[in-house]
Amino acid sequence: MITVGRKTELCEIAEKWGTDKYFYYTAFYHSLLDARRHKTKKVLELGIGSPATMLDSLSRVKRTDYTTGASLFTWETYFPHARIYGLDIDRSILINKGRIKSFYCDQTKPETYPYKDIGCGFDLIVDDAKHEKEPQLLAANMLVPLLARDGIYIIEDVGYLPREERIKFLRGIPYPAQLEEFSNPALGPHIAAVIVVRP
Repeated sequence: MITVGRKTELCEIAEKWGTDKYFYYTAFYHSLLDARRHKTKKVLELGIGSPATMLDSLSRVKRTDYTTGASLFTWETYFPHARIYGLDIDRSILINKGRIKSFYCDQTKPETYPYKDIGCGFDLIVDDAKHEKEPQLLAANMLVPLLARDGIYIIEDVGYLPREERIKFLRGIPYPAQLEEFSNPALGPHIAAVIVVRP
């Protein structure tokens, strides 16, 4: 179990943009990704996030503001040489600005994954879309093959599952993977968790 504490540069960037990743994941992500920052060329996030979809997260941390695509802007700032790609089911929130390009994708429907538009060779892919086991497994099977040789794939927010189910989920992923669990004393007993895949 990782207790949220030390503030990193990625924490500060995430806090600036208002992504809820700041409340659990960013110190760990910084330790995982900092040495790769200037070599990272392609990043993909499944699930762009909008005020409508973030209501539960925002209420838990007592915030009312949210920037659509906050995570995409966080990655664009953190990785200065990377192209940032976003995928989302809501066409009205797609962002195409600066180094960010985004496309329609329904995580549950393989035929909607826009392979021709996004290509492959991703250094980092983050699934922050539908927080349900079957869509998360489908997305992993669809997207892990798009990673660069030493790329990292992260399935966020698997803390909705009881711990024994998280372990079962981890064992069902057909790639080398590890479970990371987080607590934030400021936010009570809630446990957040991610699965980190490194094929």
